[in-house]
Amino acid sequence: MLSESIDLNEANWSAMVHSNQRLGVIVFARLVSITLLMSLACVCAVPAFALPNTKPLSKDWQLVAKSDIVAGAKINTRWQDLDIETAKKSGYFSLSVAVLDLAKGKSVSPITVREPISLDWFATGPSSKRQLITKEVLVFLHFVDEFNSNQIYFTDGSAVSLRAFNSDDLRQIKSEVANQSQIVEHFKEFPLARVNSSDEEVRTLLSQLTVKQTQDDAWEKLLRLPKSSIPALVRAMDDRRALASPAIVIPTKPGPRQFEALAHYGPKIILDAVSILLNDKADCNFGQIYNGGSERERQTVLNAWKVWAYYNLPSGAAVSKSAANLSKSAGNSSESSKSISNASVLSKQRK
Repeated sequence: MLSESIDLNEANWSAMVHSNQRLGVIVFARLVSITLLMSLACVCAVPAFALPNTKPLSKDWQLVAKSDIVAGAKINTRWQDLDIETAKKSGYFSLSVAVLDLAKGKSVSPITVREPISLDWFATGPSSKRQLITKEVLVFLHFVDEFNSNQIYFTDGSAVSLRAFNSDDLRQIKSEVANQSQIVEHFKEFPLARVNSSDEEVRTLLSQLTVKQTQDDAWEKLLRLPKSSIPALVRAMDDRRALASPAIVIPTKPGPRQFEALAHYGPKIILDAVSILLNDKADCNFGQIYNGGSERERQTVLNAWKVWAYYNLPSGAAVSKSAANLSKSAGNSSESSKSISNASVLSKQRK
């Protein structure tokens, strides 16, 4: 009997040990599975691309953003070969620009750049623009399709977009171009692009611009929105719906360059109208589509505002300090309407 009891206890003990071993294996396997799942979740939460720098990599980042072509180049047109008398009548002359080192855009060299004739070109001395002819230069160029497709101008004028070549500047610009490309390509994946409760009012008012009975009232309300609406405006900007009427009015701020009390524009779609609102609220101009534009021009402006937002509104939840401090009062924000009005004047000159 004792022998049988001992055998039975040993059998029970063996069974219990075997059972515990199986339980330990199961628990371990489950812990491993949980760890793997958590690791996979962490991997999925990390973007599959390197996050762009949150600070500009070039002092010329705004020019880069609004330009279609940026390059190291050489002006091949000789001054003595220009027909100045004809240029004075039309207001423009053409420069043949050979691309030597392309930093942004696509181009077939040489490029014909249309340049308004101005006294700057007739100045003499080592710093005159004429001294840059036949020299290696750095150029920022943009397309203007309003009157003639594929016309190319110096971005913001040759005074800032035509300069002596500098290899360090070009190297920084290339880094900035790559950074901006990442920002634009992955913009929807950033926290900045997440729609939240603050977007509802903006999107409702923008939709009302497409209805004749509500357009004028909605536009007035959009103009009165605080600067905290800037992120929502950027998020809602990519909207090609047509306005009920291509005509809006915006008050101009008092200032030495005020041309009129009210500025009149003809935006065709919501994207055009938002560009006016952002210019007014953020005091920054990224393109002349206030009276409409080609798809290429609109895309350049849209991309530029995405870049601006990424650099200035990193949280995406509220206006950053840099944006909130822009033009705190009407008296301090006269530059915004001035830049819109100046763009309008330049547009009229190009006719």
